[in-house]
Amino acid sequence: MEKNGKGRTYRLISAIYKLCREGEWRVKFTKLRKDVGVIDPERKIIYIDPWKEETLSTFMHECMHVIFGNRKEREVIRLENMLMENISRTQAQRLMLAMAEMMVKIKTKSS
Repeated sequence: MEKNGKGRTYRLISAIYKLCREGEWRVKFTKLRKDVGVIDPERKIIYIDPWKEETLSTFMHECMHVIFGNRKEREVIRLENMLMENISRTQAQRLMLAMAEMMVKIKTKSS
């Protein structure tokens, strides 16, 4: 592992950008009972409860579950913490924009 984690941060963020650009997955903000975020592999939706935790951190965490499917929760949390320690302001802004572009439009009932 790199001394300061910057190289690994760049590679992980690049993998998250790639996931966002592919357009297969969507993000939906919703109230979750006990989780902060969860993925639905069948529907390809990342659900995030923005009222519970830091939204960007949760988004990156759930994206890593999609990217690395077989990683244990403890390892994903370690990677998430490393990203949050090393991410630049510009990278954070770009990831927030990418997350917004992945948002699922909420269907409204017609009057």
